[in-house]
Amino acid sequence: MNQTQRLETRFATGECFLTEAAIVERMRHEFRIPVDEHLVYGGAIYEPQGREALAGIYGGYLAIARRAAMPILLTTSTRRANPDRVAASRHAHRQVNQDWVRFLREVRGDDQDSVFLGSLLGTRGDAFLPQEALPEAEALAFHRTQCQACAEGGAEFLMAGVMPALSEAKGLARAMGETGLPFIISFVINGAGTLLDGTPLGVAMEAIDAVSAPLCFMVNCVHPTHVRTALVADINRGHPSLTRLIGLQANTSCLSPEELNNHGVIRSDGADSLVESMMALRRDHAFRIFGGCCGTDHTHLERLAAVLTPLGAPPRQSWCGGPE
Repeated sequence: MNQTQRLETRFATGECFLTEAAIVERMRHEFRIPVDEHLVYGGAIYEPQGREALAGIYGGYLAIARRAAMPILLTTSTRRANPDRVAASRHAHRQVNQDWVRFLREVRGDDQDSVFLGSLLGTRGDAFLPQEALPEAEALAFHRTQCQACAEGGAEFLMAGVMPALSEAKGLARAMGETGLPFIISFVINGAGTLLDGTPLGVAMEAIDAVSAPLCFMVNCVHPTHVRTALVADINRGHPSLTRLIGLQANTSCLSPEELNNHGVIRSDGADSLVESMMALRRDHAFRIFGGCCGTDHTHLERLAAVLTPLGAPPRQSWCGGPE
């Protein structure tokens, strides 16, 4: 059984997974490593200081999962490493996406039973400006090259993160589906229950499933309270696709995504408060993939693991998105 098959088998059991907490914000604020204008930290694996910091961050998250005996999804920091940005960067001569998978493989070591390595992809433009989203056909053509590079580099799954608009998410889903790898679509949403382009969450998931079905859907870069509000909003109430949304990489701040975009100071609520809000999503909506985004670190993931470890499989969901 290869790693992709092992992931799909474990996923089908209904158990909880961890995924990483913040990478970019910790590199920026904790380790004080400058951001690359083109790749953010996509090229940091080529610099000794950056590589050491990244190994420590990922290694810390991996250690938490190992101590808790929980499976973990680790993704590369390549959301901006699309062909245009790589070509414009000083790493144009390198295989950035492939090298990142190799780097995470080194961090993982021989532990393949419960550590799964994915490649992270994102929008061509600003993820918080849905008006910059590519139309579906253009998105398919644009993202195909990076998707294929990730697959050729040995990624075991693919993830699209911080997706604000349906059109580009659909095109990217089609490009990821072409690789034959399992993939996850993770949206950024608002409390009204829509993607940032105004598409209702349930409608967006149904539309993507119709063209290329992901392993599941997630939300990232928002506080759990925004997700909870979105799930019970009238615009989504009763939509059958809501059962496909099962994961969250949460911000610690209750500020909206637009307010947090390019925020100069990390806004962080306490780990206990954040975890309590995330467990409400597990209890009421059967979420089972948990990690962090802006403002989180190893302390939040440690607390999540401690709460999740004693729990069994989530309750079976009804078609309205809540437990039966």
